[in-house]
Formats: sequence, structure tokens, C-alpha cells
Amino acid sequence: DFLHRLLFSTSSIMADQEARITALEEQNKALKTLVEDLKKELDAAEKRLDEIEAAAKAGGDAGGKKKKEKKKGGDGGSKKKDDKPAAGAFTEKELKASIKEGGKKAQDIAGMHDMGGMSYFSISLETCKGDWELMQAAMDAANKRVDEDADDRKGGAHDVAKCFLSCDDAKHVALLFHVPKPLQEAIGSIENWIEAMTKDIGGKILETTEETAKVIAEQNKDKELFPLKMRDEAINASFRWLKEKKLVPDDDSDEEVDMSEMYENAGVEW
Repeated sequence: DFLHRLLFSTSSIMADQEARITALEEQNKALKTLVEDLKKELDAAEKRLDEIEAAAKAGGDAGGKKKKEKKKGGDGGSKKKDDKPAAGAFTEKELKASIKEGGKKAQDIAGMHDMGGMSYFSISLETCKGDWELMQAAMDAANKRVDEDADDRKGGAHDVAKCFLSCDDAKHVALLFHVPKPLQEAIGSIENWIEAMTKDIGGKILETTEETAKVIAEQNKDKELFPLKMRDEAINASFRWLKEKKLVPDDDSDEEVDMSEMYENAGVEW
């Protein structure tokens, strides 16, 4: 009887371990698929950065030509419907794109939160162009509560801590934080997270509330601080800091998975 009970107990333990291993393998497979998608986005971002830097070097001559053409020919006709009307303004098409991106990135991170228990994310936005109104629209879409029975699952990240980063490629990188109160104790304060992300890029806090913050880091050509580079540095700094605080999981698999790449877009970029 004793031997029978021992064998039965051992079989139960082995079955339980096998089930846990299978679940971990499935989770790791899903993460690796996501990483591959993120790598593609990162490659595209790096290519874009190279193009911007090349354009910046030739910007003096191009700027002079544009000024002469403007004096000579005026605006050359009426604006197209989706052209930017003025600095700091945006079109309805751009607003819709930002809302869509915010909702989709939120769907991604909410899924990872449910799957792996991660609650802190640093995510780049490609459509907002460093504009606060567009970034807020994206954040509102991200925090939209989702009806579990609805076909549209965008949003649902209201209970997840996140920093959205967006670049005006010629001026600055903007950081918009939302950290629900229950998640602030683990990081001490929103300001601690801000400091960790921006200490190497010179960020300035513009506004804070109990759960949100707006931070801007201006381009500095003398220090070779360009918006896209600053964005990537801030995301990587965030990952390292959160990892030190054990707020992002370590990867125990044989293959190395760079979780910081997953942070980029949601960078997702997630």
C-alpha cells in the first residue's frame, strides 16, 4: 500500500510538472512571435532615423531653397484635405490614426499583462509626431474599457502602468505617463520612473497629476541628442530600471529574448 501511494503521488507530481512546462512553452512561443514582429518595427525605425539624420545634414541648403520658392510663388494653390493646416495642428485623419494606434497598442499590452503578469510598459507611438493632443487621444483610447462580448477589443489597458513616447523628429521626444495608483507603490512615484528614463536625455516635467505626467526632452545637436535616439535610449533605460526592480520577468529559456525590443512600440515596440 505504501509503495502504491508513493507511485501515485509521484505520477501526480510529474503530471503537474508536465502541465506547467507545457504552459510555459506556449507562453514563450507567443512571446517569441511577438518579438519577431517588434524586430521588424525596430528595423524600420532605424532606417527612418538614418534618413532623418541624412536630411538634417543637408537641411541648410534645402531650407534656403524653400524660402526663396515661397517668396516667389506663394502657397502654390489650395491645401489638400489631409495636409497639416499649421504647426501644432493636425487633421482628422491623423487623429483617427492616433486613436487607432493607442487602442491597438493597449490591446497588445493588456494581453501580455493577462498572459505574463507584466504591469509596466514603455511604448513608442509612430502616428502622434510628438503632439500632446494626439498623444492624449491615443492614451484615452488605450484606457478605454473593453466589452468582453464586443468584436472590437482595442483598449483595455486602464489598469496597466505605461509611458507613451512620441517624436517630433526635428524638435523633441514627448513622454506621456499613466500610472494607476495601485501600481505606484512598487516604483515609489511617477517621478522616479521619469528620472530613470530621462536622466541621460535631459527630460523636463511639464505637468503632473495623481496618475499622469507629461515630460519633454528637447533635441540637442551639440550633444548628439536627436529625438529618435532619445526615444530609444529612454525605452532601454526604462527596461533596465524596471528589471532591477523585478517588475519585468527574466527569460529562463535557452534562447535570449530581448524584452526591451518588445517595449518599443508597444517599441509592442510592444
